[in-house]
Amino acid sequence: MKRNMLLLLGLITLSILLTSVGNAANDEYVIKPNDMIQTYTFGAPELNINTSVPPDGMISFPMAGEISVLGLTADNLTRVLEERLSHYLINPKVNVFITAYNPLKVYILGAVRVPGAYDYKPGTRLTDYISEAGGFDIDADSKHCYIYPLNQDKPRKEINLKKLLESPESDWDIEIEPFDTIFLKPKSGFMFSEWRDVADAINILLGVFTLYYIMSRG
Repeated sequence: MKRNMLLLLGLITLSILLTSVGNAANDEYVIKPNDMIQTYTFGAPELNINTSVPPDGMISFPMAGEISVLGLTADNLTRVLEERLSHYLINPKVNVFITAYNPLKVYILGAVRVPGAYDYKPGTRLTDYISEAGGFDIDADSKHCYIYPLNQDKPRKEINLKKLLESPESDWDIEIEPFDTIFLKPKSGFMFSEWRDVADAINILLGVFTLYYIMSRG
């Protein structure tokens, strides 16, 4: 009996330690697009949510309204929610959990051989990602390559890859940022049917939002 009790106490202690380590990591991690967030509000289960972070980072929380969660830690978001809910609840207690983490990605679309989502590597440049995507497709217009940042407030960048490849030491071979979308234009231009084909791949890799984002910024 005593041995079983010691074993039980040991398991409880181990569980507490593992939870503390997990919570510490969760508190230090900053929220990124496509992460899964879960919230629990003590005594008000109707305010709980379980949702994916959209590319723009805006999430609508019951009673707390819309909050931009990108760059916040779970602890930061907890404080924001408790402050907003304090206008409606007495001493609200909120727990925020990041239940799934999204690795940093770069999206390469258009007239490349293997369009899709690629792992972000710090310091990696435009031509490196084009090479990783198999290089130009046969109908690529190498004079028109666009880089769309995740933040829609930032302008897109247009790079003439033909000139870049002729002058590989130029400053045009820029570093790509996390969640940038590289789009290499086909010579034939955009047609709805072509975008329909692209959308099939995007639905698997990125979601419809990025397709709409590129078309709306084009």
